[in-house]
Amino acid sequence: MKMYNLHIVRSPLQLINILEAIETLSLENNILVIIDRKSMSNNRQIQEVLHAIDYKWEMLFHIEKKSKTSFLDYVKLIKKIKAYHFKHIFTGDIDSISNVIIANLKHEKIFLVDDGTSTLKRHEALLQDSKLRFKDRMKLLRFNMFGLKAHKEYKLNFFTFFDISPKADETIVKNAFTHLKKQFNLSQSKSDKVYILGQPIYNKEIPEDIFIEHLEKILKHYQGKEIIYVKHRYENIPKAVAAVLQERAEIYTNKYPIELDFLIKQEYPRYITGFFSTALYTLKQMFNESEVTLFHIDGKHFFKTERAEVVENYYAFFNNNGFNIIK
Repeated sequence: MKMYNLHIVRSPLQLINILEAIETLSLENNILVIIDRKSMSNNRQIQEVLHAIDYKWEMLFHIEKKSKTSFLDYVKLIKKIKAYHFKHIFTGDIDSISNVIIANLKHEKIFLVDDGTSTLKRHEALLQDSKLRFKDRMKLLRFNMFGLKAHKEYKLNFFTFFDISPKADETIVKNAFTHLKKQFNLSQSKSDKVYILGQPIYNKEIPEDIFIEHLEKILKHYQGKEIIYVKHRYENIPKAVAAVLQERAEIYTNKYPIELDFLIKQEYPRYITGFFSTALYTLKQMFNESEVTLFHIDGKHFFKTERAEVVENYYAFFNNNGFNIIK
């Protein structure tokens, strides 16, 4: 019987990690499912990664974002691939749609790939599955009308760039970006530019003036150096923030995820900084000689106490992994 591997992707970083998993585990007969998110820049970067890292997929399906529900597209997808037997299913999200897809397929192992620090929360059981609203439960029941299951229990394994220890009989496979670095022949010529990794947290998580205050600390710390502010793909920079940056930094919109962007440009960044972006961790994994520095934002500045606690856990994680954190 021919065995396949299924890969469900919703972000450019997920796609990079899945391509690395294919090489690390020597996977064959790979089927890719791309599910669009609301962000056009997110969906565009997925396509850019597909073009930059050429790979011949056995099959490729694309669930595009529509103004109305994509429900029937999911039904069609599941019915098309339901007859196949999957050795592995890789996904970057554990949500209702992923669960529906997984519940209806014959498979041997499920792997979660990284798309931020949610991997840590999932592994440590800090991310509890919230009860679905009645409206959402009704949406899932629609799949039953087409003879499909809405949910099934399964064991989760991890393909991750984080250093985590297995619990019980789960499988942890380390993602060291080995094949990605080989493919793009990692440059050893270090750039003296300072790269600030942007995060769309102003007005959403903390007040804009607090963000500017902490941004000023970074700019002052690296005064005299050429500074590049890497805009996050979800970021719409407000006028006040842009005004501060334009005086002392260049605002850069990257075509690819920042990890891939440096490799394609053949640039080895000497200085990388920011607040608590996961990319600070991944870039240190890829460019281990880079000086990666975090600037601390006190929990009292966050609108929500719960979010402040999560961010403090992020900082604790970075601290435990030897990162320099400036308060």
